[in-house]
Amino acid sequence: WNEYNLSGSGFNKDGRPPESYADLCKAVYTALKKDNPSTFVWGLVTAGVDRNFIRRVFEAGGGEYMDGVDIHHYSLKQAPERGGIITDIADLKAIMKEYKIEDKPIYISENGYASVGTDGYADEHQQACYSVRLRVLNDAYDLSDRYAFYTMNNGGIQKAYTTLCPNVYEK
Repeated sequence: WNEYNLSGSGFNKDGRPPESYADLCKAVYTALKKDNPSTFVWGLVTAGVDRNFIRRVFEAGGGEYMDGVDIHHYSLKQAPERGGIITDIADLKAIMKEYKIEDKPIYISENGYASVGTDGYADEHQQACYSVRLRVLNDAYDLSDRYAFYTMNNGGIQKAYTTLCPNVYEK
């Protein structure tokens, strides 16, 4: 479930609490592993590093029912170094350690800068620069094991970018 932490959104229209998501993780994980024990299951998939939501999911036992932690992190109009990603991921890792699941990989599955929208969005040159800087930050600070740039033009990744900048990066 995508961005379940956004209460009232398309994926959590009823505004169910994080504990409900933990129950969902348990049911889905158990069913998937029963049919295919080698299936890798990502959990959370939060919009940002929602510390309260994540703590409550882990407190309810949800961390046991995911093989890795997945988040979406956007800095929107801020440069990567000022967008909070370093602090946010450090906090996520601290929470994971608190609940003894720090050995699970982290995937930042949505990350990037929009080129379409109101004034102030990144132009194509800024996108290219920011994308490289995000990758450098990821490696320098060991932020995640895997991350993806997402819709670099709000309508899908343009073909030219896919050859210059692979969509998914893994260490």
